[in-house]
Amino acid sequence: MLSPKELYNLVEIDNIYFQATGGGICFGGGEPTMNADFIIEFAKLCPKNWKLTIETSLRCSVQTIKDMSTCIDEWIVDIKDMNDSIYENYTNVSSNIAKQLQNLKKFVPLHRITIKVPLIPNFNTKADVDSSIGILKGMGFENIVQITYIDRKSK
Repeated sequence: MLSPKELYNLVEIDNIYFQATGGGICFGGGEPTMNADFIIEFAKLCPKNWKLTIETSLRCSVQTIKDMSTCIDEWIVDIKDMNDSIYENYTNVSSNIAKQLQNLKKFVPLHRITIKVPLIPNFNTKADVDSSIGILKGMGFENIVQITYIDRKSK
């Protein structure tokens, strides 16, 4: 494991590129909010104009969302599905995504949130995806992207 400073030392070589392009670092998963303290400490080391992004399913506490909202510039949230039974069937955990999205809206402006709505083979349908998108729009989200998961059958 690297410390936040060790990670910064590895990526600071791209500082000029980040400054010229508006680029930066994206933390993905597993679930990056499980390493919130690390990400927050890393963010303190970065120049202010580096863009820090997180790709998350929001399986975290409200306090984590609040704490990370001060250092994350863009949030990409993979919701799986707004239908609780589909979500739970796919993830094997209970769904609290609607509540978590409401919590996220309390701390992060809508223009900094992108919602990914996946079509998940053998778990949801195009109609389910459309329903999820409708619910999200009703919640006020505007940046919604539909994606399709790849079904990789084991051999």
